[in-house]
Amino acid sequence: ELSKQKYASNVIEKMLSHGDEVQRHAIIDEILDGYCVDQFCFNNNAAVSLTEDAYGNYVMKTVLDILQEGPKRERLFGMLVSNLEDLGKSQFAKRVVELVKTYAEENPKGKMLLKATGTGIHAEVL
Repeated sequence: ELSKQKYASNVIEKMLSHGDEVQRHAIIDEILDGYCVDQFCFNNNAAVSLTEDAYGNYVMKTVLDILQEGPKRERLFGMLVSNLEDLGKSQFAKRVVELVKTYAEENPKGKMLLKATGTGIHAEVL
């Protein structure tokens, strides 16, 4: 919820960039396991909801920039890839969509995720 507020999102970004490992992973776990309870939210996935938000998308970009290879990164990219078609329509999600496309182009697991989700955008992404 804080990630969707103008000034609070800046604080969350700073915590991700400059916080210790425990703080970073607490925020990332909240994003991975959280649900959107906003009345305007049609997707209960917090990661997708943040990506589509005017301020939350900056938090998501920071998460993707700092998150090391591993299960959490794969899980987050999986959530985003499975919603890539809808995210591509969001005016605020462009930066995150570009990161996901780059991940898919450079990472064999990213290509597999695209094929597995059947997003219908293979030609555009690859």
